[in-house]
Formats: sequence, C-alpha cells, structure tokens
Amino acid sequence: MPAFRRIILAIGIVILSACDPQLTDDPIPLITFNDVVINLGLPDYNSLRPNGGMKLLNNIGVRGVIVYRVDATTFRAYERNC
Repeated sequence: MPAFRRIILAIGIVILSACDPQLTDDPIPLITFNDVVINLGLPDYNSLRPNGGMKLLNNIGVRGVIVYRVDATTFRAYERNC
C-alpha cells in the first residue's frame, strides 16, 4: 500500500505543479449602454418565452449580456465579463 500512496502523491504533485494560475489583474471596464428593448414576438427571442429561458446578446455591454427569464414579469441580465 505505501507504493500506491507514493504513486498517487507523485501524480498529485505533477498535476498541481503543471497548473499555471492565470491571476492577472484585468479590471472590468466601467461602461454604460442604453436600455435594450426585447420583443418576445420575434423568432430570435423564442428561447426567452418559457420560464428559465436564456438568450446571449453579444452586441451590448463589454463582452455581451446574458438575459435570463425568471417568470413572466421578471428578467435578469448578467454581463458576460468573466
């Protein structure tokens, strides 16, 4: 059993040392954009009709926005910055 533990330990060390953390300090730019009106009658937004539906909007925000439908009257928008 000690040989097995040594092998597992060696593999763990190799895996952990191979990972290079990408910890760059890339600040999120502060930009503003106009309100976006989404017409749920258009075929492009069919995915937002049911509760739990989502749509990626790449033409607004820094890297785009994810729109999520919680219920018939509540939508959430998340910036795709990460």
